[in-house]
Amino acid sequence: MLGLYVHIPFCKQKCRYCDFLSFGGKSERDMAEYVSLLLTELDLLPKQGERLNSVFFGGGTPSLLPANALPDLLEKLNANYDVSGAEITAEANPGTVDGDKLFAWRKAGVNRLSLGVQSFEDSELESIGRIHNAKQAEEAFRLARKAGFSNINLDMMYGLPGQTKQSCMRSLKKAVSLCPEHLSFYSLILEEGTPLYSDVETGKTVLMSEDEAADIGDMGAAFLEKNGFERYEVSNYAKKGMRCAHNLNYWQSGDFIAAGLGASFALWSKGEVVLGRNTPDMEEYRRKVASGERPVAETLSESGRKAMFTYIMMGLRLVSGFSDETFMERFGVSFSDAFPKAAVNPLFDLSKGRVRLTKCGFELMNTALCDLMTDI
Repeated sequence: MLGLYVHIPFCKQKCRYCDFLSFGGKSERDMAEYVSLLLTELDLLPKQGERLNSVFFGGGTPSLLPANALPDLLEKLNANYDVSGAEITAEANPGTVDGDKLFAWRKAGVNRLSLGVQSFEDSELESIGRIHNAKQAEEAFRLARKAGFSNINLDMMYGLPGQTKQSCMRSLKKAVSLCPEHLSFYSLILEEGTPLYSDVETGKTVLMSEDEAADIGDMGAAFLEKNGFERYEVSNYAKKGMRCAHNLNYWQSGDFIAAGLGASFALWSKGEVVLGRNTPDMEEYRRKVASGERPVAETLSESGRKAMFTYIMMGLRLVSGFSDETFMERFGVSFSDAFPKAAVNPLFDLSKGRVRLTKCGFELMNTALCDLMTDI
């Protein structure tokens, strides 16, 4: 499996909780220059001519770009790679899409849309600095269907300022009523350096307790599964046959390459992995790409038990975990031989030839991983 991630670092404005590499308030000229640099960088990527199983335009806000940007990038990808049959996803903010842009994307080959809804409660959206409201989110979904998208994900969050169990369930019920193929349902993470973090630190904003957030997460998970969404990863739920191929490739430790500012990549070979990322500095990115140089800032090679742990850390995010046979093929040793303490750890289930977390282990994933680290 080979995936490609393309980072679009522009937003209309930064959300109050976001610490992703993105910038608000950039001009159309800035964005046009960046797309031109991306087109050049796509010629510099490794594995030219190979088949891409998935392409993911993430951000930032890809939908902030002019309507022709993604079609131009996909035309370049078609020239450099085999993208026939690939899952091609683009993230979109409901406040920055229209029918023409969605039609242009679909015509160009984008076949999966991920809408950053987060909530259908206007007060909650305002509290985290989202630029759209609930009505716009619903309209964006309907426009996407009209444009021909038959594979749509909705991003939904819990633990938001002012959110209650009742308001969260109202949002989830609205999301389910639209009949998307996929839902991401995840907790707000308070990141140091963000405006929301400062407000919480100074007492201006009070968030619900971790226990309350966990209760909402459990309630939401049960509701989604009851309504036909299979939970297949910590925060991801899908209708039958509609799991996200791009993210599955991450969690199953497949190869992925990357283009764009700060974008990360991973290339595996037997028993080891090379991890890397592009520079997060726009001036350096511009200089390197313009001179025909890949804008890689750093790489790290892992082998042995460190590579094992990277593989395990990703694989255990899946409800089904990973195959012990595949682990042995990669590393030349079975999981239970490499980590014998896991066999007697109640957080792990090593039955039926697979390595997965128990229900309790899934809820205490960090603890389970820390337990494994004692053997690293």
